[in-house]
Amino acid sequence: DARFDGARITGTWFNDATITDTRFIGATITGTRFDGARITDAQFGGARITDARFIGATITDTRFIGATITDTWFDGATIANARFNYATIKAIRFAGIRDQGGITFERAKFQSKDNDFGPIKLGSNGLPKGAEWDIQP
Repeated sequence: DARFDGARITGTWFNDATITDTRFIGATITGTRFDGARITDAQFGGARITDARFIGATITDTRFIGATITDTWFDGATIANARFNYATIKAIRFAGIRDQGGITFERAKFQSKDNDFGPIKLGSNGLPKGAEWDIQP
């Protein structure tokens, strides 16, 4: 039940932590690791997440709505009901994730082709359903 709204979190390790009903609304998260963490019902709405790692984490009922995500890895994570809706994504990796369903990208904008979607199904535009390209020339 922690609140990190508007916080600046840099180089912090939440490895193997249990994070439940926690808010990171509008936070700036840089170089931070959540490896092996169990994240349930968390909100990263409007957060700026750069160079973060969620490797092997279990992420359930978590929202990244409106977040700006750059160079962030979810490799080997188990993810269920995570919403990346309205997010701006510059580089993201889902290699080897265990997709438990409910991962959504409605109106998410991808600004880089440097992404690894792992097992997430892609539409004809090469992005997850509901997402769109927003690459500047």
